[in-house]
Amino acid sequence: MAPFAGSLLAAAALLVLAGGVKVIDPSSTRVALRTAGLPASSGAARALGLVEVTIGGAALAVGGLAATAAVALTYAGFAGFARHLHRASRGRADCGCFGGSSAPVSPLHVWVNVAVAVAVASTLAAPVAGLADVADRTPASGLVLVGLAALQAWLVMAALTVLPRALAAVSARPPRPSRPSRDLRSPGTGSSIPAVGPATMAP
Repeated sequence: MAPFAGSLLAAAALLVLAGGVKVIDPSSTRVALRTAGLPASSGAARALGLVEVTIGGAALAVGGLAATAAVALTYAGFAGFARHLHRASRGRADCGCFGGSSAPVSPLHVWVNVAVAVAVASTLAAPVAGLADVADRTPASGLVLVGLAALQAWLVMAALTVLPRALAAVSARPPRPSRPSRDLRSPGTGSSIPAVGPATMAP
């Protein structure tokens, strides 16, 4: 089995999740498509979601070379779209990935999608035959693989939603005011207050 088989399962599961969200609520995806200068009707957004669900579902249920290649190409397409959207909106538009949970598009979206595409493409030499086959052929290690895939899916989703929002909040925070320096001048006179010590206390 390919070293990044878990990455394929995670990427496919995320496609099903993201596509399902687009089908149920296409509004965020419509805004992203319109900002990018693409057809932005509800039907177009839902059609995109159905394609994602179909590709991800095929990779999870059947696997194989064609489904794996489709998943890799889909994430490569996401990376290209994120780059175009970031340039078109100057980072102000939401990516439209996960409906209301979407975050403002950033270079992080580009690189995360590129990393997922590369990891999935690395399994093309030994394609995964679907989720059920993985769990059936290797019951113990298969369950571990499924668990790791679920963790990877959560981490990728967090990298595309939670992390960009956190980084945007940090960059938008105003700088802390510098602490005023202590002024030892006596008020109203402009003269410095002499230090009190044995020498000044002497008669």
